[in-house]
Amino acid sequence: MVSEFEITDMGQLSYCLEIDFQKTKGGMLVHQSIYVTEILKKLEMRNRNYVVTAVETCIHFMKEGNVDSSQFRMLVVCLRCLCNARHDFAFNVGLMIKFMQNPGPSHMLAAKQILSYIKGTLDHGI
Repeated sequence: MVSEFEITDMGQLSYCLEIDFQKTKGGMLVHQSIYVTEILKKLEMRNRNYVVTAVETCIHFMKEGNVDSSQFRMLVVCLRCLCNARHDFAFNVGLMIKFMQNPGPSHMLAAKQILSYIKGTLDHGI
């Protein structure tokens, strides 16, 4: 391949497409802690406490009230990107995607709870 293409060795991969790669004794750890902290800064949620469950069980979503749909969409898209390295909350993010067109306050609270769950599990990855 070197004879056909100009190749440059840039060393070990450490960060690409919002995903962190860390070499460990057991192999490679893939996580997104840098991306999560950027999202928390953007949404001013750095000081918010973390939760142990991504979404409450038996939650009932209400469409009453108005929510800034652009902020909700941005949050859901960010959560969807986080599912690349973490699959434990992918179903919950899928629930939020259903309500992107017309979100209510309960949808925004649920999306922020997912982000609070992720904040408490920053060191998790695959």
